[in-house]
Amino acid sequence: MDTKDFTGLLSILKFELLLCGALIIMGNMGMFSSMPIMMKNPLTSQMHVDYIHILYYLAFNGLFVGFFICLWISFQHTKTKTRSYLQHH
Repeated sequence: MDTKDFTGLLSILKFELLLCGALIIMGNMGMFSSMPIMMKNPLTSQMHVDYIHILYYLAFNGLFVGFFICLWISFQHTKTKTRSYLQHH
């Protein structure tokens, strides 16, 4: 690979990290505003925990935070590969 290949890959990974981070932040803000965890029962006026919403939060965050971590690891790996390539060439 050439230096411009590594820099192109780093640029793409930075852009993907920004998009994935924005998706996590905006997705959580949207979910917390539209899907509250504590629900009020209209018949008894008592509060209860909505486990479906908790499960959805966990699945959403597990999926996208896991993807964010994979992107971060590949970004760091590409940076070290670029440094080693520049030292040898």
